[in-house]
Amino acid sequence: MRPVLVSGVGAVIGYGIVRSLKQRRPQIHVIGTDIHDHAVGQAWCDVFIKCPPVIAEHFPSFLLELIRDHEIGCVFSGFPQEIPFLASLQAELEDDNARVVLNSASSLALGTDKWELAKAVHLEPLAIETRLVTSQVCFDDLAGALGCPFVVKPRAGSASRGLAIISGKDDWRHVIRDGSLIAQTIIGTADDEYTAAIHGDGEGAFTASIVMRRWLGREGNTVRAEVVASAPFLDAFRSVCELARPIGPTNLQFRLDRGIPYLLEINPRISSSTYMRSLCGYNEALMAYDHYVNGALPEQPVVQPRRLIRYCEDRVW
Repeated sequence: MRPVLVSGVGAVIGYGIVRSLKQRRPQIHVIGTDIHDHAVGQAWCDVFIKCPPVIAEHFPSFLLELIRDHEIGCVFSGFPQEIPFLASLQAELEDDNARVVLNSASSLALGTDKWELAKAVHLEPLAIETRLVTSQVCFDDLAGALGCPFVVKPRAGSASRGLAIISGKDDWRHVIRDGSLIAQTIIGTADDEYTAAIHGDGEGAFTASIVMRRWLGREGNTVRAEVVASAPFLDAFRSVCELARPIGPTNLQFRLDRGIPYLLEINPRISSSTYMRSLCGYNEALMAYDHYVNGALPEQPVVQPRRLIRYCEDRVW
């Protein structure tokens, strides 16, 4: 069994992947990396290596050398901003027999641009009314089309960063109108938000899923969640899979209104709720490992109907 590399182990996605792997298969040898030498995830890794920032000129050579020196068999990214770099290096990395846990090109494209996603799904029942914010649009037009208040958010990004509620022309005056933002109808309330994970087969279907109702903290990540039935979301999952053909772990965010799920975004990767899912019996990191390394698509696991809360903990080493 060759070692597994997990990057970004100082943050919740990275150490969530490590803890999930170790939870079910502790014999997996995990090498963790992070730009900070105090990264908390090193506590669960077998080896920790400090790495340069992904924007550093020598990052690609560092990564290739690390994979070759340690004979890495599988690469997980715990740092979303790293994924485009991994995609550009995927062929070279896999020449060294390191399987890179990356989604399909179509899922990566739709997951990195909410405007492209909105255009792709606009005829689907899960679509949210969306407009591109440019210098040619005015508040009255958007309010008429979307209702007021409406929400503006960056085309790129996650965890609700840059999101703003526009309730009137005073709010609108502060909005940048250069095409980098979208405006959307507000669906439901903060109590109607759901995070789902599916495992795509790359051919337009999925083999496993879990849905949790979730509540967000100030930084936009899930701080409280409860497992709910997947049935109301299955048609939406099928629509996304037919459209984007995801492969491997894929995170979908929804708002539910009158029983209808509306798609907020696709995150074509393992998300920050991954260890919460593992605690409920849905271990997407291990599913991905078995799929990418062993060629075994996961079956639907038995998901425990649990409620979860995320809290701070002190650690000494």
